Amino acid sequence: MDGFDYERNKIECILRAKEKTSIEIKGILRKSIAFEDKIAIKAVWGNGKELDFKQNFSFSFPTANGKLSGADKKKIFLQLGDIELNIDTMVSCNWIYFGSYLTNNRCELSMPQPGKPFSSEFERKPPYRHEIIEKEDEIYLITFHQSDDFPGCEISRHMRMRRDGMLEHWIQAESFPVNSDELMISYLFWFDMSNYILPYNGRFINFNQNLHNDSEPDQIDASKITENWAYSVNERGSMAIIWDKDNAPTLNSWSFINTSSLTKGVREKTPVLRLAVNTFKSVNHLRRYLYGQDVEYANLSDSFDLIINDGNPFTGDEINGEFIDFKNPQIEGSIRIESSSQGKIVEKDIAYDDEVRQIDFTCKSETKAELFKVSANYRYRELCKSSIVFIRSCEDVRLVELEDNGYNVLSADNGCFAIKSAAEFAPNVYSLVYKGNEWLASDFPNKGAKSWWNSWFGGLFNQPAQMKDQHLIDEKSTCTFIEAQDNFGNLWKGIQIRTMIDSFQKYKGMTMIQNYLMLAGIPVLCQFVEIENSGFTSPFPFEKGKISVCSDNQLTNMQLNYSDNHRKTSLILGIESLDNETNTEFYEIAIRNRAERLYLMNTGQSTTGWNYSDSAVMTICFNTNGLVKNKKRKIFPPNYIIISEDNLNEEMLRAFKNIRFE
Repeated sequence: MDGFDYERNKIECILRAKEKTSIEIKGILRKSIAFEDKIAIKAVWGNGKELDFKQNFSFSFPTANGKLSGADKKKIFLQLGDIELNIDTMVSCNWIYFGSYLTNNRCELSMPQPGKPFSSEFERKPPYRHEIIEKEDEIYLITFHQSDDFPGCEISRHMRMRRDGMLEHWIQAESFPVNSDELMISYLFWFDMSNYILPYNGRFINFNQNLHNDSEPDQIDASKITENWAYSVNERGSMAIIWDKDNAPTLNSWSFINTSSLTKGVREKTPVLRLAVNTFKSVNHLRRYLYGQDVEYANLSDSFDLIINDGNPFTGDEINGEFIDFKNPQIEGSIRIESSSQGKIVEKDIAYDDEVRQIDFTCKSETKAELFKVSANYRYRELCKSSIVFIRSCEDVRLVELEDNGYNVLSADNGCFAIKSAAEFAPNVYSLVYKGNEWLASDFPNKGAKSWWNSWFGGLFNQPAQMKDQHLIDEKSTCTFIEAQDNFGNLWKGIQIRTMIDSFQKYKGMTMIQNYLMLAGIPVLCQFVEIENSGFTSPFPFEKGKISVCSDNQLTNMQLNYSDNHRKTSLILGIESLDNETNTEFYEIAIRNRAERLYLMNTGQSTTGWNYSDSAVMTICFNTNGLVKNKKRKIFPPNYIIISEDNLNEEMLRAFKNIRFE
């Protein structure tokens, strides 16, 4: 077989009746290949009877780093690591399927339709030839197609697939139809439309089929798409589509349509369409790639949304809000907007011909937190949205340095709660006090074994996976006060802990920076981690916002609530050991003898929650993965601890995901 050298050309095995086995075939792969053939096999029974037959045999190599390209009777295919491209030349003739076989995120492109009126002839016959060029970090595929409907016309389809997950696609006129110097080309492209994001009508809108049945493209006015990209994300990965600024697509009921006019000697190829699978971790990552590092942070809105204070969940006593319905069709119904302290603010009926898609309102609040709710009672559905904002105090965060049990302690108090940290003890926040009640389980001032931990210190902290508590306290840590401004201009104050990793060899050269921040008068603790790396390049799991909680040493007074895949779960703690990984990004901790609850919220993507409890302590954190390149700096999205007597949920706090410190 061309490209594969067998170690042995003849293999024998003996089987008993009904016995099964597998045979290992060793060899050397000389180049990227796919193989499909019939292998000659001779079976000999114990009585000497022989049977000759042939077995169909095919294989390919979906390697993590290798390249693979080729064609068989059914398809043309490219593979570069976990990224693959297939052109079905039989059933869905010439459709391109591009994506990741590991995450199953993919995009589909139809065969080009030439001419005007458009011809679908190329969807009925495969290319008459193709070329594949392999390079170190890319594979280049060209397919050639001759037209019968437009004699003399030949087009080539160009696909450059890169190792970073990017596919560049364009179509070129090899020759124009007889007696014509012009050629129209149109094709469709489609990706996961159940949860995608568009730059739309001056905002960044998350169209989510599961929420409001509004993600069909015919719900969208293509003229209101304000930038040249679309982005789809789910729990597995992402897909981005980037088109030329001067070649914006149109929309039909289920896909995007790209149309170009080619002219001989002027423009003989279409603008490049770029597809990217698992290349960009967020909309902001994508926009930084397109527009540079100084691009404004993109705050996401739902297609039906209640937006308070322009998406900033922290405000003064005067609050501005708006209800927006971004979908294209006008829906008849009634809108009611209310707040927790003032009741009804707006009540309005909307008719089909009103063309009302936005209702603005202003109010003042004298409470520490204001919950807003909008109800839209449409003819065929009723939708609700809620959002909470916290009102800043005119006071300031009090930062104090003191001595406690021989340790230099930093304390931050914002008028709602106070935190304390002592780097000489451990790289953690060991105390969080609200209304005189301690929430954290910590062994300050003495480190000690607890449960299955050794040299345990507890409290609130972060740590790279594989590092134990004793590894962290073996490293050198320092503690200082800090001020940090977020993307909305909110000025936070608090404590920063820096841990320089030198002894733990796996992460030697990495500095972990933990920031614990407050705003005056608001019962919210914001915590985010920075990584400075000067020693290694490696993806690594990270435990974010690891918090150990105990209620006066009576864990059975506590209850842990969370939702996993929309299934609500409540755990009664302190009875037996529980070790549990979930898909949640939001935990609620309730204590029977306290009116307030503690909420732990994560704002990053691709994370899982983890909780452990036994008779002594409960620990919660969020697990995430990070890739920190050598000589680079990484900031993880924030976690939040919110303490409130109100019954909060993740939907109310969704605006917290808009806050970033990049």
